[in-house]
Amino acid sequence: MYSKYIILEGAIMRRAIEKVIEQWATEGDGRPLLIRGARRVGKTYAAEAVGGRVAGSSFVKLDFQTDLDLIAPLFDGPTDDVDAIMARIGDYKRVPLSKSSAFVLFDEVQLCERALNSLRFFSGSGWRVCATGSQLGVATRKRRLPFPSGVR
Repeated sequence: MYSKYIILEGAIMRRAIEKVIEQWATEGDGRPLLIRGARRVGKTYAAEAVGGRVAGSSFVKLDFQTDLDLIAPLFDGPTDDVDAIMARIGDYKRVPLSKSSAFVLFDEVQLCERALNSLRFFSGSGWRVCATGSQLGVATRKRRLPFPSGVR
């Protein structure tokens, strides 16, 4: 009999962007990676998949959409002190982070102005930081800081 559905068990969906993210993570030039795009197209999914493959247990995701009140204070200090920011992130997530192995994802980073501003200071720091955002570049009246430069 005809079925409306095809069932794939154990199938993994790969996106073309994963190759780009993986190349950045393994051969990157030291700049943070910023993934912009429409909502619900797989930016976070792709970054999580690559982060898990590349960094394993050293992969950390900060979700500003769901945990903004909890993680925004991690950026309360000087945004140019990226080592201190990473130490606070490691303490918060209870994961030891090192420059050689960590892959940190800032998901929906536009929701935290200080986190977005910190991205430029990660450039050349040795930390692998990937950020996603669906509303990046949209001008808002509340934004007080300029959009960061030095981000890929």
